[in-house]
Amino acid sequence: SFYKILLRMSAMQSASVLPASECANASSVFANIVTMPFLYVISFGGFLSSVFALCPYIADVVCRVFDFVLNPCLNVVVYVSNYFANCPHSLYTGWDHDGGYAEYVTVPEGFAYRLPEKFDSLEAAPLLCAGIIGYRAFERANVPAGGRLGLYGFGGSAHITAQIALAQGIEVHVFTRGEDAKKFALELGCASVQGSYDPAPVPLDSSIIFAPVGDMVLPALASLVPGGTLALAGIHMTDIPTMNYQKEIFHEKTLTSVESNTRRDGEEFLTLADRLNIHPEVHEYPLAKADEALRYVKHGDIKGACVLRVSED
Repeated sequence: SFYKILLRMSAMQSASVLPASECANASSVFANIVTMPFLYVISFGGFLSSVFALCPYIADVVCRVFDFVLNPCLNVVVYVSNYFANCPHSLYTGWDHDGGYAEYVTVPEGFAYRLPEKFDSLEAAPLLCAGIIGYRAFERANVPAGGRLGLYGFGGSAHITAQIALAQGIEVHVFTRGEDAKKFALELGCASVQGSYDPAPVPLDSSIIFAPVGDMVLPALASLVPGGTLALAGIHMTDIPTMNYQKEIFHEKTLTSVESNTRRDGEEFLTLADRLNIHPEVHEYPLAKADEALRYVKHGDIKGACVLRVSED
């Protein structure tokens, strides 16, 4: 099994407490009062820490690290094939175990990443949950080179994914209810913005839904080109309405979901974020005001990501 590292917390993305997407995941689970263990210590996603103590057998000293998967699958076949993100035995901080509301935590060293030096703790925190899961959704969406990508919801995860896509020459179209989010998307260089349920201005090769709203699935599928892919990035979503086969899914369209991420996802994404000069938009809150951050994200008109400062670096 993985060695454990004792860490002193410095910051965590409030998608750790709040959703990685627009009004998604943690806040929607909380708002809908879904029964879950450890609800009182809910803290989904990535957090940013400094190494406090290391197991003497760890060869490489890690400077700043992240953990989300508490007990990743160690089945050799699943692990080697890079699909352990779907392991039914995985445990997650904030869902199966106490989350990041602590000054000190321990994490498996196999899920501790070395972070690029250019990012300070506040800026790095959104890269870890929102960034990595957004990157996996981007990969699952199978966006062709120079293609057109639709993003439904434009919060902590989507605005980082948009930067990854734009930096690689992909045309990005955003669908969101928030007026501030729409302005922010245009500032980043997105080609168009429209309401959450509006038809796309052009046929899309791929789309990602970050908002946990099943009603968005049908218009998103209808806006895809034949052979296009729609990836659902949330861990929770309202019911998807009955679809019309000919209108929404025919012509070899693909509908896929995203459950978690792999070690490789994290390493690839952090390398890309460094090389492509990705910069998350951050709104800082002290840990004592986590409830205010939750209300801000739940409102749905967020520019970037919220980050809770747990302690000074």
